[in-house]
Amino acid sequence: MGKDDCSLFSPWVGRAVPGLTESCHSSARNLWDAIGSYGTVLLWNPPTPMPFVRRAFVLLLLCGLSAGPAAAQPTAAPDSLSLSQIDGATLQSTTLRYDVTVTAGGQSRTFSAVRALTATQTGGRDTWTVTDRTSLPQATVVDSLVLNRTTLRPVMRRLSGPMTMTVSYTDTSATGELQLRGRSQRIDASFDRPTLAGGANVRMALAALPLAPGVSATLPIYNEQQQSTQTLRFDVTGTESVASPAGTYDTFVVSIQSSGGGLSGTLHVRQTAPHHIVESTLTQPGPRGDRTFTRTLTSIGSNGPAD
Repeated sequence: MGKDDCSLFSPWVGRAVPGLTESCHSSARNLWDAIGSYGTVLLWNPPTPMPFVRRAFVLLLLCGLSAGPAAAQPTAAPDSLSLSQIDGATLQSTTLRYDVTVTAGGQSRTFSAVRALTATQTGGRDTWTVTDRTSLPQATVVDSLVLNRTTLRPVMRRLSGPMTMTVSYTDTSATGELQLRGRSQRIDASFDRPTLAGGANVRMALAALPLAPGVSATLPIYNEQQQSTQTLRFDVTGTESVASPAGTYDTFVVSIQSSGGGLSGTLHVRQTAPHHIVESTLTQPGPRGDRTFTRTLTSIGSNGPAD
């Protein structure tokens, strides 16, 4: 694998695929710094053609929020909301459709993303299953996350597409495997406290917290790709009426900041629980300039197939 190939594969190249040179590790880490880890998919239009298998892995496959590279964890304010205050009973079976635009280097690409939230039973337990489908010109990426129906703590995550991943969770561990181009990497992590998964877990948790102006929330997240625990802090800074293709909503304005000062931006979430995102703009700094990710709600309705 040459340096050019290596640079196309997000953090999995440097961390998940064994046997790479240090220069290749460095290229992968630089790409992670450059593109961040929020949104649905980042698919570039490069100056020279790229085969689809290489192109498809220039992805932000968290389809949710992740803090980026690990850093020192900030201390929560005394009045900060925490995982213990999440109430999964506030959620309802719903299908949310979004337009997601990624802008960098003077180029923008817009993709459609569908999130279906369904009440399910898993191993005899009441659960929510959150299924994200992100449409690319050549493929569809499916990210399925099973959550405890009350606490919204992760039970299992499955990712399918050119890259596959299966992870099982307890309150204090994550075990599984991710596979890329015929190579696999074992995931085996222990936590000293309950921790959210990547993908949709953070957005569902935010939707189920008792938000109000002036409150904050500090949430720990396990980044499966980097196999590290990170922190996102949310602060409700005010209220605003936001018009979207799905309608006009009274929203809370929520600022977001990752540990280490990487990912930052603003979310507009519905004031009415569950606090689903109506609009968001996030920025990830990098050595070649900022990357901006915008998400706009286009429809919301009773649950149906996320196709």
